Amino acid sequence: MASEEALRQAGEFGRFQYLIVAFLGLVTAPFIALVVFGHIFTLLEPPHWCHVPQLDALNLTVEQKKTLSIPKTELDGIIQFSKCQAYEVNFTHIFLDHNGSVPKPAQWWPVADCKHGWDYDYSLIYPTVVSEMNWVCEESWKMLMCHTVFWATSAVGVIVWGTISDMYGRIPVLVITSGIAGGAGIATMFFTEFIPFLIIRSVMGFVFLSLSITSFVLVIEYVVTSKRLTASSVFQFMYPVAASVIPWVAYYLKSWRKLSLIVSVPAFTIPVFCWFMPESLRWLVSKGKDEKAKVIIARIAHINGKHLPENYIETLKLIDISDVNKKKITIMDLLKTSNLRKNFLLTLVVWIICSTLYVGGQMYAATVMDNPFIMTSITCFVDVLATGISVPLADKWGRRPSMVAMFGMSSIAYFMISFVSSGYLWEVLASSGIFVAGFCKCIFYVHVTRDTQQRLTRKSRRWGKLRSEPEFVL
Repeated sequence: MASEEALRQAGEFGRFQYLIVAFLGLVTAPFIALVVFGHIFTLLEPPHWCHVPQLDALNLTVEQKKTLSIPKTELDGIIQFSKCQAYEVNFTHIFLDHNGSVPKPAQWWPVADCKHGWDYDYSLIYPTVVSEMNWVCEESWKMLMCHTVFWATSAVGVIVWGTISDMYGRIPVLVITSGIAGGAGIATMFFTEFIPFLIIRSVMGFVFLSLSITSFVLVIEYVVTSKRLTASSVFQFMYPVAASVIPWVAYYLKSWRKLSLIVSVPAFTIPVFCWFMPESLRWLVSKGKDEKAKVIIARIAHINGKHLPENYIETLKLIDISDVNKKKITIMDLLKTSNLRKNFLLTLVVWIICSTLYVGGQMYAATVMDNPFIMTSITCFVDVLATGISVPLADKWGRRPSMVAMFGMSSIAYFMISFVSSGYLWEVLASSGIFVAGFCKCIFYVHVTRDTQQRLTRKSRRWGKLRSEPEFVL
């Protein structure tokens, strides 16, 4: 395509491309990591047990109160204090019968659900929305609903904002979604009732992933095909790097409201960067705005220090693929033939599995372990390693054999976790699972986007409606 050739003339990977890839790696990737892990660490569940008012007036330590009033239960092979039940006895009479000494619980004492709220241990995990609103025990479904709605709306938002960006451009969508994300993050600080909080988190979910993908597409569209893997690797590498730091930011702040504020601030810087970012070259050409596209080409060449041939810009003809095609290629074309339909559905299923392994593993590490800060940092660190070695190994072994092997290792690691209650072996298995899941994510993303491009290219050629290669992202 003429636009691809124009980018080569203006500099395949010069100063301009370094700047926009830096925006992707230093602004967008850390912001998305902030949103995801800020959401997770806002909904952490601190250790808790039933509050027993009868023991408040007694001079007892926390451990003595728990030992006396809370029964022990077995969970995943570990004996621990119950989170949702307490002994239902008259402790005043019991202490009188024992002359004020601390008695031991008797097996015949009746047990009942918590009736007077809960006590929380904030020695490690700070007060969160869960503890402030007591979304525990029979109310724990509210916390799970917040997670579900957050991710479900992100899936819807990707489709909606992707369509809008194709209609009105990438830059307007970036500005609008970043503004909404910043506003939703700040609003989170002021809403702790379930329904308002759920609505605010759904708004954040609706825009944050779209912001990531829109900026990713915008940057990739200004990088020639041979360098797009490098640009995408920057984003995939910086995301876990930023994510490994966020748990300690949350630990230092010790406040979910302050964490929400920290998450929100970077969103308001994105429109500032968008002021200097050019609109998508391919989008301008597709809308017939050739003159604006030519100005951008000249600007890129100037930034990259390239001298274009004389009268190059004046004679440049940027051909729109929709004009060549008379029939524009859309996502529905993936379903028109049995072969494309089969590959599209298989790709969809495998990508869902890959995403579930990756995101589910990160959330599991943050919410199940006794120390979510250490475990989250470990899983993010191994994700950095997986990102760094995935592409070289896949180039050596092949995309498909690498993914098959790593998916198998991931399933084995997560399967073995079900037989391990805790300890270093559990941490090793969890880290191994997220490592191979991250490996699969990186390779599968490259494999499926290139494979889809090649299939659609061959299909377009069979239609006889293309004179040159179509310009799909990646």
